This record gives sequence, C-alpha cells and structure tokens, in this order.
Amino acid sequence: MAISNGFDESIVIPALTKRKGWTQPTLSSFTPILTGDVITNDSGLPFNRDHGACSPNLLWLCQEDNKISSADFNAYLLSLQAAVIMDALNGIFMLPQIIESPKAIFAKNFRTAYKPIPNTANFCGWQIDVAEGDYAVKIDSVALIMSGACTVTLYLYNDMVAAPLWTQRITVTAAASQQVVNIDDLILHYSDDTHKTGTFFFGYYQDEINDQMDSNNQPITALDVYLDGFNNYNMLGYQCFQAESNYAAKTFVRSQYQSNYRTFGLNLEMSTYHDFSNTIVRNASQFDRLIGMCMVAKCIEEVMASTRINGQKNLSEQQLDLLFKQLQGSIQNPNTRTEFAVNIPYRTGLKNKIEREMWRITQTFIPDQKVCVTIPPVNNGNYSGGTTRNLQSMDDNWGYQI
Repeated sequence: MAISNGFDESIVIPALTKRKGWTQPTLSSFTPILTGDVITNDSGLPFNRDHGACSPNLLWLCQEDNKISSADFNAYLLSLQAAVIMDALNGIFMLPQIIESPKAIFAKNFRTAYKPIPNTANFCGWQIDVAEGDYAVKIDSVALIMSGACTVTLYLYNDMVAAPLWTQRITVTAAASQQVVNIDDLILHYSDDTHKTGTFFFGYYQDEINDQMDSNNQPITALDVYLDGFNNYNMLGYQCFQAESNYAAKTFVRSQYQSNYRTFGLNLEMSTYHDFSNTIVRNASQFDRLIGMCMVAKCIEEVMASTRINGQKNLSEQQLDLLFKQLQGSIQNPNTRTEFAVNIPYRTGLKNKIEREMWRITQTFIPDQKVCVTIPPVNNGNYSGGTTRNLQSMDDNWGYQI
C-alpha cells in the first residue's frame, strides 16, 4: 500500500499510466527504443500531440546522461509520468485524508479479572461493516490475550469471497499478557477488485489454539474481559461473533452466526480515511486532458531547467522566454502597451489552465470542495499582484481566456 492524499499510489498510477503514452520518434538521430507502458496509449491521445515541448527527442536531449540506455530512458519517461499523475491528483483530492485516528474497539474495566472462553470449535472474532463510498478502514494493530503462550493465525474474510483475503501468524509470548502486533498493509474497502460488499470477518479458529497447552497442561483458551465501553466510529460498524467452522477446510458458516459481547481475547485498533482509488480507476478517462496539460508543463520545466541542452545553446533566450510565457502566462506592461491593446484582457498561462481543469474535475468528484486558485487582478490598468479567491462557479468572470 502507498496511501497518499486520499488515494493509493500503487493502484492509481499504473491505471492512469496506461491512458496516455508516447509515440516513437522517427528521427534517425533518436536512438532509444520506447517500449512497454511508455507507448501504451489507451486514450488514443499520445503526449506528443499535446505540445511541441512534449517530444521524447527533446526530453532525451534534456536529461543529464548523454549516454543513457534505452531501458534507462524508458524508466525516466515513466518516472516523469508518475510525477505528473501525482501533481494532477494532488491538485484535486485535497480533503483532509484522515477521518478518524487510530483507536481500539473497546477499553477494559481495570477492576475486573479475565474470564476464560471455552473452545467450542468455532471461528470467532469481529464482524466489520465498512461504509459505502470513497472510504477505507485500516486495521492498524491487533491485541491478543490468551491463557498461555501460543501461536494464533488470524484471518480476514469478506462475506462474498470464500478464501481468506489476508492471514498472519501471531506469536503470543506470555499467559494473561496482552500481545500487541502492528499491521501495516491491511486496508478494507466497501468495494474493490476482489469484492463488492463491505462486510468482513476478522478472527481465528478455536481449534488451532485448542491443540496447544498452557503451563498447567490445559488447552489454551482466549481470555474475555469486562468492558468499560466500546468506541464509536463514523465509517464502520462492528460486533463480536462466533460461527460454526471447519478448521481443516478453513471455512465457517456465514449465513448463521451468533453475536454477543464476548471479546474472544481480541481487540482491534482501527482508523478510517478518505480513499478515492476505486473512483479514480473507474473514471480514468476523466483525467486525460489534465494529465496531458500537466505533462506539457513538466516538459517545459524540464527543458528550461536543463543545463545540458541550454549549455549547448540548443535553445535561444527568445525560445526560452516564449516557453516561460506559455507556462506562466503574460500580462501587458501598462507603461508600454498601445492604445489598441488597452482592452485586450489578461491571457492566462498553462498553469492557470491546469487550475481550471482541476476545478472542473473537482466539481465532478467532490462537488462540495472548493479549489483556491490565484487570480492576477488588474486595478485601473495596473498589475497589483496576486490574490486568492474561492472559485465558486464557471460563470464567474475574472478575465480568463481559456
């Protein structure tokens, strides 16, 4: 998992990378061979068409290694595209990512003793229901308390998938002493590529611990606790459960199970956050234009910043100045403009166009979120510096030309 700013990079970057790619230059002087995802172009709109600066040949001349191999140049283009995708998405999904910080399901009443739970050949633990929508639940840690040292295999099942989605073997080192294990990669969604329902079962098979003995040569059991109370979550529901099981087949009866207040020696620490990964992947085409514009901006920046190409004087100062104006936009100098030009409005640059496209996509996916964009105002014909406003409507007219 590589969660960042409300989406999983490891899911969305490969999906969006396939939307736009590059075409192989036909120049005889261009020696690298473009392959794989670099030339995958599901949208039919390669980067080469977006702007003259979007040229593999120009980028090849700009990058630092004048002896770069084809494989390394392909890797360079993919890294450039990943950076562009991140720039595009980070400009849209700007909600606070964390909804609820990690907290345990329950707290124990410190004045009460532990109570052994008899092993009845059940699968037992916690049923978790994840809210529908662009949310995710992360199980951050697990706390186990048993009557003796033992090993326990934990399982996560989804209600609609027969095989477990996740397993991990835990070693409990001491009797009647809570064993806490941190978990890094266990994310629950209402819907993803493995299931389309948000009901999960997290627990263990009692038969596994029943085959192990404590210091008194008695079968290991989980220790139940009396509770001070349960914590509430906004994006998930939960309850204790136990169900008849077949340990050998690693299955249990999901259509009928018992719910109660037993903890089965198992406490979960969970957090919730926004996760738009599924929405992004299912609507990948909506980002084609934005990613194309972001790649143009990135290519212009690469060209302008390259010491190799500029050191060789392959671009004149006038050409670099033109690229800069295309990127940033330009405004007339009130001291030099002619009477004819007085009423010509400010012409926005590429970066402002990118902000407008981000606004459009934001209104599609997160209509209540406002995007702050910097508008260069003109007061009495004089440029007075930038100001930040909330862009409320496409009908607002602040001198844009797209």
